[in-house]
Amino acid sequence: MPYAPEKYLLPTERTVIRVRRHWAVLSSDGLQATGLIVLAGVVSVVGRNSNGIQWFAWWLLLTAVLRFAFVWGEWFVERFVVTDMRVIITSGIITRRVAMMPLVKVTDMTYERSVLGQIHRRVGRTGPGPVPNRVPPAPGPALHPGRRTAVRQAAVRGGGC
Repeated sequence: MPYAPEKYLLPTERTVIRVRRHWAVLSSDGLQATGLIVLAGVVSVVGRNSNGIQWFAWWLLLTAVLRFAFVWGEWFVERFVVTDMRVIITSGIITRRVAMMPLVKVTDMTYERSVLGQIHRRVGRTGPGPVPNRVPPAPGPALHPGRRTAVRQAAVRGGGC
């Protein structure tokens, strides 16, 4: 896979967590795309006698589909990886961005869950330091207590770059 974050790992590193953001982050853009597609359909039906309005409707439809495809692609390639030595976030389709922080520099993480996030089991976490200071929402961390324990144990062992 061309966007696999494993190519940024050292041979001695062990992956503890490897996730992407929850699919629910696409819901807002999905609703916008759906609304634009419906609007394009309405404009197309209302203006079926006007060639200019038909062109506008088709461009609106194409724009909505391409925009959502790009947002989905960005979501698909973004990865959050915790190894026994560091935290890595990889993202970007056109320009590849890789943010890394040694695990020993992670001194505090806040577990934050909104009401909607509690319903959908999404979590947003923040931590100190320049990069990354906002960790993407992880899908169902409450379902993986063993993974948090493994990260904690790796930090206690003093794994670092």
